[in-house]
Amino acid sequence: MTDWIEDTVSGLQAQGILRVEDGNHGEYRPRPDEFSTEGVTFVRAADLIEGVVSFATASKINEIARARITKGIGKPGDVLISHKGTVGKIARAPADAPQFVCSPQTTFWRSTNENVLNQDFLFVLMRSPAFIREFFVTAGETDMAGYVSLTSQRRLKLTIPPIAVQRGISSCISAFDDKIELNRKMNGTLEAMARALFRDWFVDFGPTRAKMEGRPAYLSEDLWSLFPDRLDEEGKPVGWEVSNLAAILSVLETGRRPKGGVAGISSGVPSVGAESIDGVGKFDFAKTKYVSHEFFAKMAKGHVSEGDVLIYKDGGKPGELRPSVSYASKGFPFQRFCINEHVFRARSDRVDQAFLYCLLSTHEAFAQMRELATGVAQPGLNQAQMGRLSFVLPEDQQLLDHAASILKTLVDACNVNANESRTLAQTRDLLLPRLMSGELQPIELICT
Repeated sequence: MTDWIEDTVSGLQAQGILRVEDGNHGEYRPRPDEFSTEGVTFVRAADLIEGVVSFATASKINEIARARITKGIGKPGDVLISHKGTVGKIARAPADAPQFVCSPQTTFWRSTNENVLNQDFLFVLMRSPAFIREFFVTAGETDMAGYVSLTSQRRLKLTIPPIAVQRGISSCISAFDDKIELNRKMNGTLEAMARALFRDWFVDFGPTRAKMEGRPAYLSEDLWSLFPDRLDEEGKPVGWEVSNLAAILSVLETGRRPKGGVAGISSGVPSVGAESIDGVGKFDFAKTKYVSHEFFAKMAKGHVSEGDVLIYKDGGKPGELRPSVSYASKGFPFQRFCINEHVFRARSDRVDQAFLYCLLSTHEAFAQMRELATGVAQPGLNQAQMGRLSFVLPEDQQLLDHAASILKTLVDACNVNANESRTLAQTRDLLLPRLMSGELQPIELICT
């Protein structure tokens, strides 16, 4: 290993090998009135999700703000790390990334000499236990909670093997990453299919409208026959009923956490909070918190069961609720876990849990939650408010059963993929330190 390079980030920058830069601070950063629905993507820590920069969730800034920005201008392939507030989230901008800039809380890392430092390997290196350990040690060097300054980042030491070894290591790790990314994209498609089906049948009433307009059937004959052929005066299919959440739920409860929170507990029973509830088959394991086994055993409510629908019930900007919904199935994200006081778990004895998940994931349901929420500084929903959520249900149980069967297949497939991805990530993370240390050679892994 005598031909390996060991140097600080600043030393590598001086040699023209690496560039590390955060977003503009102070007067150069975008102002609130410069955010818009169109423009250049502005990447925050929250947009670094599962190792990928999420451009779908990121905000955008207008051209006036972009013209003022001189730092943190990203490009496809950049590795981003969050360094303030939420510290240590790492993600990579894809090859087809649109224009983007980093927020003051994120830093991009970029190889400027691919003959010495492979960009794929840089992404691998930054997720290695040694790098993460040093990054978090650096975070503890300041009185400011959760902060690793750009100056501190440039003092970090990196160990870089010869370029052939880099390519071998990154090739091995990328095989895991590629499959995890494929599963993520598949889940996006599966969830979109579930939501589209639910919307067409139970929100837009597509089959009924098609019958009224004389359009041909686009479902099987037996299923097509279960939909009414006209809408009533209220605009819903004839015979369908307006119901509310209270009428169909058998369980709606929150969990709790120990007095003083769960800080300092790194093992026990996972306690899931709002920060990790964002759709089926998605979970931010980096944010996992725990309660003791003793506390969990004494909890009267908040234990999560197979198929529970989890709802983030409070928080967001002042006066604005930002609800989100998730679904627990087949051991994902954990075989056994609970929720804290910011999350509802919901079960129904009238409709299937996958159906309930899709019902609560609609734009209309979210809009109702926002309207019903109370509180200014910390908007939230109580059980009575949640129970007033209204929707339309068919009386025909056959139709509900058909829908539930399809939706459950799609939703469960998401969790199967998510479980596989978690296993792949765990295997990758076990191999990575052995590859980085030279204990295991990439060719040995391929041969075995």
